[in-house]
Amino acid sequence: MKPAWLGLAFLLAADGADQAERRDTPAPVVSIDEIPAVSLLPSDSAVVTVQVRIADGFHVQANPASSEFLVPLELILDGADGIAFRPPRYPEGTAFRLEGTMEDLATYHGTITVATTIVASPDIPPGVLALTGALRFQACDSARCLFPATVPVSFDLVVGGAD
Repeated sequence: MKPAWLGLAFLLAADGADQAERRDTPAPVVSIDEIPAVSLLPSDSAVVTVQVRIADGFHVQANPASSEFLVPLELILDGADGIAFRPPRYPEGTAFRLEGTMEDLATYHGTITVATTIVASPDIPPGVLALTGALRFQACDSARCLFPATVPVSFDLVVGGAD
């Protein structure tokens, strides 16, 4: 039989390792708020808004980006039977100049909203569809850019039926 303190020591060591791992894992640079369910009827449309939060001290390239060589923020939603997405609407970028350069870049920082419109076909059946996608971006601070990354996007589409 093992002494009780041995089990406790193991649990404390494991918890300490978990805490150390959490300390070493930086907070996400870009995140999105939970997207509430969207409701619509067949042949109808609805707007979906995605709140994007960019950590203090960071920015992402606006859409459209200032150069073809930059990675713009992009909302990509996966298709589903009976629905179509109109192109996303992105906010206007804010000018940002990297130290030592002569040109401004159009960027986003802080909290921004990206919106898109969902259009339901006339024959879409009633029910709940789990829609997914991704937010693609490349975050930078004043000295460096991180690798391009994606954040998953998901929300429910509630299609009502004829009463």
